[in-house]
This record gives sequence, structure tokens and C-alpha cells, in this order.
Amino acid sequence: LQFWHRVYQKSATEFQSFFEDIMEKAFPDFQKIRSYGKEGDAGNDGYRPTVGIYYQVYAPKDPNAKEAKAAQKLKEDFEKQKTSWDQISRIKTFYFVFNDKGAGVSIEIEKALAELRNDNQNIKFKNLTPKDLEKIFFKLNKQDILALGFDVDSTNALRIAREYLEKLEVDLDRESMKFVLRTLERLKDI
Repeated sequence: LQFWHRVYQKSATEFQSFFEDIMEKAFPDFQKIRSYGKEGDAGNDGYRPTVGIYYQVYAPKDPNAKEAKAAQKLKEDFEKQKTSWDQISRIKTFYFVFNDKGAGVSIEIEKALAELRNDNQNIKFKNLTPKDLEKIFFKLNKQDILALGFDVDSTNALRIAREYLEKLEVDLDRESMKFVLRTLERLKDI
């Protein structure tokens, strides 16, 4: 629940930092990339050079409203990566990390990935949503989870659950009923 609470709260660089922190704990070879001058990060928000896996993170505040932009960014950033990074460590797998806040990705993103697959058949293209990141997160040991600022004390977990439900109540008041229902459905087992 704490994980999803953070996913729901974080957008833009906050989500990217959250992603990077988890990846650094999960994969010792993961390297985050900072922007540099006019080149920025050349479409690379982190990579695992030993295995040729690259990540591009996109986390808008409202993922449903920005999916066409996300698809465009996905293709543009991959082309930047291919030009700048493939010579450093060959791109074997490209992950588009999209904070969909649990809602799922759209056909726009799937089309963009399909186009890239067709144009670059020697590279695997995949989505990485918070649902996938959660699987990586739960493979971490307890010390790493604590180091990331998560609380395993059940009293605090209940407080966090109450806070999360209060935020869903605000969304319900804003008439975001579909989002609230999807969120509650996903969290019912928790």
C-alpha cells in the first residue's frame, strides 16, 4: 500500500527518482543518468550497460490526458538513445517506464512500441508500469525496503492506509469514480 501511495503521489522527476532508487537497490549494475548541457540525457534515464538494457521514464500528473504525448516522446527519446548511447553499450532492450498510476497503458503507446519493434527488429521494446516496478520492489530484501523509506511497522501501515483512502475519497468527490474503483479493485487483496 505504501508503494502504491507513492506511485499515486509522484509525477515527473519525483517518480523518476523513485524508480531510480528502486532500480539501484534491485540491480547493482543500474546506472542513473543525469542531464548534461545541451544534450540533456540523450533519452536515457538509466541503464544497465552490462546487459544493454535502457530505461526512459515518463510520469505526467494525469497519465490519461498525456498518452499521445507519451507515445511521441517514447519514439523521439529512443531515436536519441540509439544515436548517442548505442555506441557506448549496445541497446538490446528498451523499457518505456510509464507511471500510468495503475490505469494501464493505451493503444497509443502500444502502437509506438510496435512501430519501434518493426523498425529495430534486433531490439526488444517493452513497457514498464508501476505494476511491473512493484514486482521488482518486492524482490528487495527488508533492509533495502527500509533504506528506501518504507515503514514495515503495522501501526504506521494502518495510518498510511487511512491517508490513502482519504485521498481516494477526494478523488471520488471530484467524480473520478472509474479511477477510484480501479484503484480499490487493485488494492482489495492488500
